[in-house]
Order: sequence, then structure tokens, then C-alpha cells
Amino acid sequence: MNSVVYRVLSIVPICFVVAVVVFSLMQMAPGDPAAMMSDDFASEEQIERVRRDLGLDQPVIVQFSLWLGRVLTGDFGSSLFSKIPVTTLIMQRLEPTISLAAGAMLVAIATAIPLGALAAVMSHSWVDRLVMTIAVLGFSLPSFVLGYGGVWLFSFKLDWLPVQGYASLASGFEPWLKSILLPSLTLGLISAAFLARVTRATVLEVLSEDYVRTGHAKGLAPRTVIVLHVLKNAAIPIVTVIGTSIAGLLSGVVIVESVFAIPGIGSLVIDSVLKRDYPVIQGVILFLSIGYVVVNLSIDLSYRLFDPRIEG
Repeated sequence: MNSVVYRVLSIVPICFVVAVVVFSLMQMAPGDPAAMMSDDFASEEQIERVRRDLGLDQPVIVQFSLWLGRVLTGDFGSSLFSKIPVTTLIMQRLEPTISLAAGAMLVAIATAIPLGALAAVMSHSWVDRLVMTIAVLGFSLPSFVLGYGGVWLFSFKLDWLPVQGYASLASGFEPWLKSILLPSLTLGLISAAFLARVTRATVLEVLSEDYVRTGHAKGLAPRTVIVLHVLKNAAIPIVTVIGTSIAGLLSGVVIVESVFAIPGIGSLVIDSVLKRDYPVIQGVILFLSIGYVVVNLSIDLSYRLFDPRIEG
């Protein structure tokens, strides 16, 4: 229990460092938010008044202290252009992004682990070579190429799935599933490529252990040995890779949401960068970074489920 508390508390300094980095990046970004918010014909006095209202005339340490104080209360500020609170903008875009990320991770896990384990069990066979070839191709293929290829096949040729757009869960399960299926496959299959290679390598190493040979010698079914013994003991490296894949999903979401015109957090980031809407950029990056830290903490704490010898 003490170890769990220690690990939970350890994310506090990590989140603080993330906040410092995010704030510093925005300070170093080109452009003057006050000038951008002002009219094209605004005088220097009017721009200075806007800068003062935004607190940009204060020393950097004061600006950071005020910004961090607001963040700790859940206030990420408001958009410089729409005046809508950043938290509201994030909440409006959260469902599509979570749906896409969860669907992609489900696709990756459901395809990579069985195929990786199969390649390991049938190592050096044509099945192993085929799976690894597909994994290399998937790892090398840009997500937008796979996305446009999927649109051409499943939308234009077969007319099974919509070309673009997102239907919320409130509109019904079937429209939601159809709108998210192709983007999830696009992002998930790319993530599955690396996970399949790691699964193969890990399972192949476990297969050489003595207890696996003992299980076969006792007459246990091969499927029972693989599922109950091999995969369980290979789970920790696989789960670790799943956790680190979250970062790849976050970067891939931006591209896939653009390809499929999904109004998620990725498209919000792109719009904010193009407009140099600094409060929105800061809020989204900080939100995603903290989410990534929390996910990896959860992965770390889950190790005890697979190996009780690991301290919780």
C-alpha cells in the first residue's frame, strides 16, 4: 500500500515539470497574442491595453504563477478568439477522440497479441514470416496512406462505411460504430504492427522456459499452455508496450482525425495552432500530457495483477 501511495504521489512533480514545459513553449512561440486579438488598425495603446488585460505585461514568473493557480482549479483560460473556456472546448471534443483512441487500442490488442503469439509458436514457418512481413509493412506505412486506402475500398468501392464525419453515441450505436470503425482500424493496425513484433519476441522467449516443457509433458492441451502459462508470463512486457503506445496513438489521432474530418481534440489542436490560440494550445497539451502520465501510472500499478511478486 505504501508503494502505491508513493507511486501516485510521484506523478505530482512530473505533472509540475510538464506544466513548466508547456508554459515555456508558449512563451517562446512567435507572435503576440495581444496584437492578434486587436483590430488590424489598432494603435499601440490599444494593443498595450489588451496585453495588460491578459496579464502579458507581468514578469514571466508572475504569469506562470497566475496560470498555474488557475490550472489547479480546473481553469485553463478561454480561447482568444471564441472566448469559450478551454475546458468546455476540450469536453466538446473529448468523446470523438476517446472513441477513436479506445477503438484503435482494441483493434491493436485484438490483432497483435494473437498474431504475435501465433508467429512465436510457429516460428521460422511461413506463418511466422507472413505475420512479421505484415507487421513491418504496417509499421512503415504512414497512417494517412492507410486511411485513404481504407476510404477508397470500404467507402467508395464497397460502400460499407461513411467517407468522413463522426456520429455521436447519442445518435445511436450503429451510426457511431460505422463512423468510428474505419478510423479505428487505420490507427489500430499501425499500432498493432509494433505490438505484434514485441509479442512474438516475448512469447518466443517464454516458450523456452522449463515450466512450459513441463506443461506439455503433463499432457496439457497446447492452447491451455499458451493461454494460461505463456501469455500470462509474457504479459508484463506486452502491457508495457501497450502503455507506451498511448503516446503514438495521441500523435496518430491528429492525422487520422484530419483525414476523416472527425471533430476531436486533434483537429482542435490543428485549428488552435493555425490561429495561434495560445490558451487552447496550452490547455490541450497539458490535458493530454497529464492523461498520458495517469495512463502509464495505471499500467505500472497493473503489473501486480500478472505477477504478485511485484510490489504494488
